[in-house]
Amino acid sequence: MRLQRLHLQRYRKARDVTLPFGNVVVLIGPNGTGKSNLLDSLRFLAGAVVSGDFALPVSERGGFVNLTWKGEDASRVALNTTFSAPDGAAFDWNVSLEQTRQDFRVRESLEKIQPSSLPSTILENNPHGDRWWWSATSGARERLSLEPTACALSAAAKNEGFPGRAIYEFIRTWVFVDPSPGVLKYPSSPDRPAHLDFFGRNLTARLQVIKDSDPSAFERIRRVVGDITGVELTQLDVRDLDDGRVALSVGEQGLKYRVNQPAISNGILRILALAVALSGSDRARLFAVEEPENYVHPTAVESLVRLLITASEASQILITTHSPLVLNCFGDMPEAVYVVGGSPGHGTTLEHGGTAKDISTALAESGFSLGDFWLSRGFKVSHSH
Repeated sequence: MRLQRLHLQRYRKARDVTLPFGNVVVLIGPNGTGKSNLLDSLRFLAGAVVSGDFALPVSERGGFVNLTWKGEDASRVALNTTFSAPDGAAFDWNVSLEQTRQDFRVRESLEKIQPSSLPSTILENNPHGDRWWWSATSGARERLSLEPTACALSAAAKNEGFPGRAIYEFIRTWVFVDPSPGVLKYPSSPDRPAHLDFFGRNLTARLQVIKDSDPSAFERIRRVVGDITGVELTQLDVRDLDDGRVALSVGEQGLKYRVNQPAISNGILRILALAVALSGSDRARLFAVEEPENYVHPTAVESLVRLLITASEASQILITTHSPLVLNCFGDMPEAVYVVGGSPGHGTTLEHGGTAKDISTALAESGFSLGDFWLSRGFKVSHSH
């Protein structure tokens, strides 16, 4: 299962934007144009699928009013995603949130858009009418009983006969990260997380899981951090604290004593967190990271991005960035790059540089790297809708 396309209408700064997806998507552009909103929209959908309700991800973003495009009075937000399956089938998952006097309600459908023996609509959540899913087992509609803010895809997927269950399982694997050194410096609660959370608050607990379940992966993480940073970590330890939490310490070449978690450098902690998040990335079918270059020395950026590119062999990768150094790593796949622009009153815009051949020709003629081309404004940022 793969994500093929994202189409947003009135989601935060995205008034009307379509983003195609390949193995790798790189979003670059000025501050405030909506790069993070594009990533966040997928995180929003994944949050609803995992929790079974849109109420939690809406609340985390400050309520319905803070979810909507601010350029006009908006009472509806729409998110459309298109998926392709290994058998050649394709699906559209359509989600719209509509404001009500009390809160909001959800309208949702899943459409089979490739010819098959299935009906074109296999899931419907209409607040004013039917709520049902189509069963491949019985060949008939099965009714759904839903709260106004519930996720119908999540509810229908509890049944093995639901033909869209693979989409639910696919979305549940998505991982989103923007590790913050402000929280990476603190020990973790001793739970058993399946992946690193968005800010990295469970870094040490996730490391403990990897150490217990796959010692070779734990060792690879230690080596990867050293390879990227140039700081050889002779030890990478997780230990229990008296208060029940788990804490991290590292040994560095040339140091007599280990460095405890609060004293580890911001850059090493962030690279460590990204390496932890990518561990087991073969199970995360979409992996999205905000600005991987943050807190990272310029000489380490290429090695870090190469780690992400390697992960794209198993996962679709989405990266937001401000860095021409990151862009330079995509010189042989310039078609992955989208320039995000926008202005007040118009919302987010996307510009693609053209085909890989077009971009490669332009780079060869200019003598620029891809990053140099961006700095020279070879990609024009659109300020019109």
